[in-house]
Amino acid sequence: MPPKRLLGAALLAVACCLLPCAPAQAVTPNGRLQLIHLDVGQGDGTLLITPLGQTALFDEGPGGTPASGVTVVNQLKALGVTHLDHHFTSHYHSDHIGNFTSVLSGGIALDYGWDRAQSYTTTTYTNYVSALGARRRTMVKNQIITLDSLSAHPVYLKCVDLAGAGVATSDENSLSLVVKVSYGEFDEVIGGDLTGSTGGGGADVESIIGAEVGQVEVYKVHHHGSRYSSNTTWLNAIRPKVGVIECGNGNSYGHPTLEALTRLHAAGVRTYWTETGAGAAPDPAWDKVALGQITVSATWQPGGIDSVSGNGFADVFTNSGTNGDTTPPVVAIGSPVGGENWSIGSVHPITWSATDNIGVAEVDLSYSTDGGVTFPNVIANNVPNTGSYNWMTPAVPSAAARVRVLVRDAAGNLAAGFGDLFGRCHACLYDHAQRRLPRGRCVRERQFRRGGDELHICRPAREPDAERQLRRQPAGFDAAGRCDHRPRWR
Repeated sequence: MPPKRLLGAALLAVACCLLPCAPAQAVTPNGRLQLIHLDVGQGDGTLLITPLGQTALFDEGPGGTPASGVTVVNQLKALGVTHLDHHFTSHYHSDHIGNFTSVLSGGIALDYGWDRAQSYTTTTYTNYVSALGARRRTMVKNQIITLDSLSAHPVYLKCVDLAGAGVATSDENSLSLVVKVSYGEFDEVIGGDLTGSTGGGGADVESIIGAEVGQVEVYKVHHHGSRYSSNTTWLNAIRPKVGVIECGNGNSYGHPTLEALTRLHAAGVRTYWTETGAGAAPDPAWDKVALGQITVSATWQPGGIDSVSGNGFADVFTNSGTNGDTTPPVVAIGSPVGGENWSIGSVHPITWSATDNIGVAEVDLSYSTDGGVTFPNVIANNVPNTGSYNWMTPAVPSAAARVRVLVRDAAGNLAAGFGDLFGRCHACLYDHAQRRLPRGRCVRERQFRRGGDELHICRPAREPDAERQLRRQPAGFDAAGRCDHRPRWR
């Protein structure tokens, strides 16, 4: 049974609901492991960002521009990447390392580049080796690289096997490097174009390495969904919940194939594709296509809540193990709390304070225009727990706009926080056709008649004879929920 959702909310007393001024950068450390499967077209490229902000890149695809219209270098820059701690090359085909020189020449620094050594006779490989230079390192089986080493929950990158796992083969795909990413109880396996069949000139290496990998939550699907990969022995050994397929529209290989998808679905794997490809059509019951990046956001906790998201979808799944944390976070709203006068187009911060016995994993922001009955309008998801987020107010009138700050810990426990509900409109535009002041802004003041009746005082922002046209009316709204300022002219 999923944890009960408690809705943290604060009320916004404005005439319009708010939208974010700018999206938060995904590279910002947020206490979770992020694996961003880039849209590289027909190829592979995955960026890893640790909870403390270290980075690693697994391949980077071919050259050119993918279907999303943004080159790999620009995708990395948009994510705020200026430095990579590590680069891992699965194998030497151009659809995996064709962009390597562009990444380095594009202003992104690199400390170390890891591969299986050996050589390959292509211009792409020669350029790769030349660009990597003295930073090149050779991986060996069972080698582990530790990221966030000072954290209580480091991220481990283990070379499970490589170079064909002892199988004599010259097939480049079969020689792919297989890395298992582990963060507590979360694991993802990334293995390039590893093969699981002797068809197509390859070797069945998957059946050997599967038992070495063990159970994982996420599987970066081998060889873009080729019929010669993702065999049943491999899938039974790793038992993933999520499969990410990196493929390109219009590719000449028919990826992803019906054969691979049938095996994945039979193993209970839900797949997420960067692009539609040129093979089997996605099955809505099992497959989702992002036409862009796919982000996996993970926690270390046993039974913890992870997510996979892309354009048009955001799904959750759980880690292995049993979650013993039942304590929800605590959240307090600092702004808005009531009485604010936020005009259309102005920028104001939403502020909050959130704590948890283990740690806050995620903050989601949304707003309601029906007084908090529903919150269908997303402001931002996966916001770091910085305590502040700037909004800009668009022209969406509402007499009862309400903001929700929803805080979640890694176990899926949600926080509750509430502000005050307001029944007054604080920003109104007027025109002559409705006997309202042209280009004026309703500056709300509170006055009281004898006996306690409240009056609503509206002063135009740009009327030279504002004092003569001062208007009064009891505060309220019309049937459509708009400010009901019936003028009384002096």
